[in-house]
Amino acid sequence: MKTFYIFIFLSTLHSNSELKKEIKQNLVSPCCWAGTIYDLDHNPEIEKKIEELIDSGYNKNEILDYFVNIHGKRILAVPKAEGFNILVWIIPV
Repeated sequence: MKTFYIFIFLSTLHSNSELKKEIKQNLVSPCCWAGTIYDLDHNPEIEKKIEELIDSGYNKNEILDYFVNIHGKRILAVPKAEGFNILVWIIPV
């Protein structure tokens, strides 16, 4: 039974690290707007906030929406396919 709990604990840690990585790849670093938080890896405040939100039970979309509310849609590395942005997905330049 102990091994089952250890397995659940380890799988939760792995899924949280994957979620953190995925979110960091989807957010542009607002310090210089030159790359994602994952690529630049020099934005400890946002990385800490991502960890706090994950620990609080937020999902990926809720965390992305949190940062969009603060910085605007330009923080998204990949624009959402809605409104005018849908043309980006349908008609590549």
